[in-house]
Amino acid sequence: ASPLMTGLELQVDNPLLTRDDAVILTASGATEVANWYESKRHGMFTYFLIKGLLGDADFNADNLVTAQEIEAFLTDRNDGVPYWSTREYNRRQSPVVIAADQTRTIAPVTNQK
Repeated sequence: ASPLMTGLELQVDNPLLTRDDAVILTASGATEVANWYESKRHGMFTYFLIKGLLGDADFNADNLVTAQEIEAFLTDRNDGVPYWSTREYNRRQSPVVIAADQTRTIAPVTNQK
């Protein structure tokens, strides 16, 4: 019989985590639920990600969205996913952005304000 595996013993070998040019975005933390945003007819993460990539996350107005900017936008406690998740569902949802280079551009702004 094989020994019982627990989450603490599990190791994931993800080659993306070793790449300098990779940016990983997840809708929520490992122990959280990703919510639907009923009034916007999207997943909550998807709604805010699209909104950010269209220009709302371009805080320095250079028409580029960096990993750092999208993370700040998505995780904003006053108007980002954590705020709306708590407001709509009374539960935590905190998107995660992992990037070796936080200044890496992830998208040009396609919607000029």
